[in-house]
Amino acid sequence: MSSVVEMEATANNMASLPALIDRAASALVSARTSGELLEAKALASVAYDVAKTTARIAKAKQAHDDVIGAVYRAQADAALIEARAKMRLADEYDAAQERGEVAGHGGGRNFKVPTGNVETTTADIGLSRKEIHEARILRDAEKAQPGAIEKAVEDRVRSGQEPTKAAIKKAAHKATGRKVNERPADIPAHDHMDELAEARYTINEIAQENEELRDRLAVEAMDATDDEKLLAQTTIKELRAQVKALEAELDAVKSMRDQYMTENEQLKRQCVSQRRKLEKLMKAAA
Repeated sequence: MSSVVEMEATANNMASLPALIDRAASALVSARTSGELLEAKALASVAYDVAKTTARIAKAKQAHDDVIGAVYRAQADAALIEARAKMRLADEYDAAQERGEVAGHGGGRNFKVPTGNVETTTADIGLSRKEIHEARILRDAEKAQPGAIEKAVEDRVRSGQEPTKAAIKKAAHKATGRKVNERPADIPAHDHMDELAEARYTINEIAQENEELRDRLAVEAMDATDDEKLLAQTTIKELRAQVKALEAELDAVKSMRDQYMTENEQLKRQCVSQRRKLEKLMKAAA
């Protein structure tokens, strides 16, 4: 009975994966701003996590190779969508730096402050310097060897290996001739802001692990059969994934709202400036 429930849980996860991946792919195709790219990246990450969890359950229960292969296929699609979103984010970030819209390392002397008193930093747009560095490596790898990352992922799927993010990272570093643990040249070893950003991400990772542990303990403490516990654990994971996706969408909406507010403020300033110029011209003409 337990194996039947486990198979049903795996089947449910597999059934939800195509929809998650389609949402991420559609979000990436339609993305026009950094906020929308972040949303696509987050959705792809959720799909990747669901696929990874499903594959782990399937392997633990010695599912048929075709089942595991199908899950790996979904995991590969999600990983590639996230990688492509990161590549585009690298381009967007570098372009924003060139335009002076995002502070470079050390603040940037020519940086334009949209609100007049606050600098936009990597943390403000939802990325750490390490993430931007890794996104640039993915982009540079694609430029150096087009299709190398996708080939590395496809090779792992064909050989029955899990298409992990670590494998993508390794392929990207190989294509660019970089070492996997190489520190970016523009980030000092003791950069205080970078250390704070990394600490925040580490704390978030630990919090997620603690959350998963609490879920497992709560399930184990249930007065229920093994089948019911397994079903409850699977349901909790699915709900956690849905919450994560909704939070990502909310963050993207907030980012877009902030962007529109900034653009509106700039437009107001331009209108005031144009009105003053017009008044001066009218006085001069009179």
